[in-house]
Amino acid sequence: MLVVDSAQNTIYKVSINQTGFIPGTVYTEAPSDSGVAGFVGTIALASGTIIPALIGFMSPTGLGFIPGE
Repeated sequence: MLVVDSAQNTIYKVSINQTGFIPGTVYTEAPSDSGVAGFVGTIALASGTIIPALIGFMSPTGLGFIPGE
């Protein structure tokens, strides 16, 4: 997965092996203007709750998925 951090003008590559991400899970980002610290998280579809999975971003504003990475 690629994570764009617009405030740092950086694109990060995160692999499934590094994080334990599960294919088929829904991911979203919380940019700095959303009222919380920037993070990437999973969405619990039953409740709509966002659970932080990756933290430490200034303002994550985009995600890109690369099949087979």
